[in-house]
Amino acid sequence: MRLAVKQLSLSDVFSDRVRVHHSHRIGIAAGEVCVVEMNGRKVRSVARGHNPPGELCVDLKTRRKLGVPDWQQTPEVEIKSANWLDYCLWGLNASEAVVRVSCWLAVISIALGAIGLGLGVLSLWLTLRGT
Repeated sequence: MRLAVKQLSLSDVFSDRVRVHHSHRIGIAAGEVCVVEMNGRKVRSVARGHNPPGELCVDLKTRRKLGVPDWQQTPEVEIKSANWLDYCLWGLNASEAVVRVSCWLAVISIALGAIGLGLGVLSLWLTLRGT
């Protein structure tokens, strides 16, 4: 679909959001992470509502990531639902420090848990092998 690229309001800048009418993001509720593809590039952002239809509101950082040279252009845009990996990548690369740090802590916690599980299985195997 073709959407006019517009500038986000100042309160939404650096919050990794795209504002688009609900008719253009079918199956994606407001507040969910979505994947926006344009010009062969993709960006993971939080979908929020916007009126009127036919517009995609993004901040300057997102517009540059998508390769849109100027505002008011109407490139071909694809908006689709994010999978679990997209959610993780969105969080790890988020503009907001609170989101980014909490996601990194979650990844580190999962890695340490996996190491602990591996050491527990190894010690159990060594104990049972020795008898």
